[in-house]
Amino acid sequence: MVVTENATSLRITIWRTFVPPRAIAHYAEGAASPVYFSDVDELRRDVFAWQVHEDIWGGIEDPNLREKLREEFVVAFGPFNQRREGNFDQLSTYLQQARVALRSAASAWSISGQLSLGQNEDSPTRINAFLAFYNQLLWIYETFKDVPAVSITVR
Repeated sequence: MVVTENATSLRITIWRTFVPPRAIAHYAEGAASPVYFSDVDELRRDVFAWQVHEDIWGGIEDPNLREKLREEFVVAFGPFNQRREGNFDQLSTYLQQARVALRSAASAWSISGQLSLGQNEDSPTRINAFLAFYNQLLWIYETFKDVPAVSITVR
């Protein structure tokens, strides 16, 4: 698989609270006593990650809608968002907005920025990147929505 130089890279990660089988101690710089992570709910581990190499936002023809959907997604699921759990409700809302955009003919087909193994370079693959993104988000939502203590982040 070859990724084009101008492709936007996006990584979506699903996190779950990690409860270690035994106490894990961490000494903060200059601290006299350790902090035990088993006593605080700070440990998280990734249970799923998906790396996007296509320009999914470029699949939306209307520049205002493109910026609105991109901004809402990045802000809602950014890595510095303090809300760790329960943001699958936000994902459901985002999926509804994306569905409306897809039904309004705002999305477009384009040439893929990636080459499949054995693909003929003379006939590039055409994709609807935003539709593919929507389908993957829908799968993520349906798969993880009922799993306790999960959250989603994007980088």
